[in-house]
Amino acid sequence: MSIAVWRDFCAVAPSPELRERQRDELRQFREDTDSPLLRQLAPPGRPRWPGFDDGTIIPPAEFPLGTSAREISGAAAERAPLRGQVRVVVVLVDFPDHPMNETPQHFDDLFFSIKIKTAAKTLGSEIYFERTPDQVVESIRAKAPRLVIFDLDSSKMRPMDAIAAMKADPVLRDVPTLGFVSHVHDDVIARARAAGIDQVLARSAFVDRLGSILAPSSTSTT
Repeated sequence: MSIAVWRDFCAVAPSPELRERQRDELRQFREDTDSPLLRQLAPPGRPRWPGFDDGTIIPPAEFPLGTSAREISGAAAERAPLRGQVRVVVVLVDFPDHPMNETPQHFDDLFFSIKIKTAAKTLGSEIYFERTPDQVVESIRAKAPRLVIFDLDSSKMRPMDAIAAMKADPVLRDVPTLGFVSHVHDDVIARARAAGIDQVLARSAFVDRLGSILAPSSTSTT
């Protein structure tokens, strides 16, 4: 004889969609709470260390014992903005499973272009960076800038070829050109002038004069 008994417990496994939803909600719950006890409700995942991939800038050791992880990771957003000259050290790490394939020159160019872009944004100027060597002249023709800036030390962008092509083009020859270069590269400066560039500045002088070079009324291509 069988007797039917009602129970709330269901032994049937949830569907894959429901299981994934439950995991997502538990994971979110764990991330949103500052209580170590409540975090145990979520299934264990990748280990998390304070200051690792959580937005923390100020070291956790600088805070009093018992300060929550959320307060530590959010402290940087509450600090006063940096003013005046700011010196920043960038550390590039080469991992065994993810080797660094870029050259130091690549990162030097990257940071320098960020400096130019930031200055242009502050001045309200429009600026465009062309990254493809074969498209430099066509980009200048299409955008019709009032000034074209060349990084004369860039071997990838072949600036001498672009300058010579501009000066040989009846439409582009009158577009002003300016190049910045390391002051010790006399041979590069000579080749740029031979190609027809209008003005050459040392990198330091170029940075000092960014405000006047990137005038709001001009559109620059570099």
